[in-house]
Amino acid sequence: MKIKESGSGDKILWLFVAVGAAIFLAGAALGIVFIVQSAEYDETTAVITRIEEYRDSDGERARDVFVRYTYGGVEYEDIELSWWESGMREGDEITVLCRRDDPSVTRSETLVVVLPLILLGFGALFGGLPLIPLVGHIRKTRGRRAAKKRGVPVQCVITDVSPDYSYRVNGRLVNNIAECRPVGGNTAVAYDSAPFSRRYPVLAGSAVTVYVLPDDPSVYWVDLGSVVPPVDPVAALTQTAAENNANTERDLRAADSADGTPGDMRSPFPEGYSRDPLADALAAMNESKSCGRADDSAKPDGDNADGQDGGAGAANGDNRK
Repeated sequence: MKIKESGSGDKILWLFVAVGAAIFLAGAALGIVFIVQSAEYDETTAVITRIEEYRDSDGERARDVFVRYTYGGVEYEDIELSWWESGMREGDEITVLCRRDDPSVTRSETLVVVLPLILLGFGALFGGLPLIPLVGHIRKTRGRRAAKKRGVPVQCVITDVSPDYSYRVNGRLVNNIAECRPVGGNTAVAYDSAPFSRRYPVLAGSAVTVYVLPDDPSVYWVDLGSVVPPVDPVAALTQTAAENNANTERDLRAADSADGTPGDMRSPFPEGYSRDPLADALAAMNESKSCGRADDSAKPDGDNADGQDGGAGAANGDNRK
């Protein structure tokens, strides 16, 4: 079965970016409209004459605010505002914007500034945050494409298959990532594959081809379509352990000849381990098999036991005769 790379929620992230960009543009457009319209309005000081409270159709409490102000030598009374702000009380003085050609039309000075800023900030946050993982994914995708075209094939073995915690669907993990290490090379180097669906039964010990850029080994592509499962997991583990031991001996010899430092003074195991993890796993498997064979041999054979009992009974009968 050919394994295909899975998406990591890129479409959803791009959707967030698109929505955030739309909100940001709406805030910018609204701010431009307010700036253009501000030339048609003048500031004036108004006095709140009364505040009427009532319940709207949803049962929520609502308020109508009425003010009095003077503009152009003309006094305007009982002008209803189109907004209400927390803390307004009768008798308070507030600043309103009056339209020059019709001073009875007012607008909130705070709303003109705050609303565009809210839309701009929310749009930048909503659309900007998803760009961080998207940029990293785009770089990885470009690197994989370059390695696929110009990379040198390196035969590797899958040493670990772990869940991809960066992407979930309805709270469930849906993808896995395979860790691969070179066969017969530097086993300290690890290559992580692109995410793939968890429905693919990829086993540790499987063979896989990794394409690595010669001029930049950090850029690579794991060819999931080349995965070959191990015929016998125990045999694959034995082979990997033997290759690790051979690589260790080779590296120690190279260290001795390179700088004169005794190679056996350096740790032959991967970083973070005091023992060979593959060798320990192999020993645990062999011990489990040995215990199973010992248990089978300890069980008495039913047929032999019955025969022995029958023979003993016959002998006793002959003796009584």
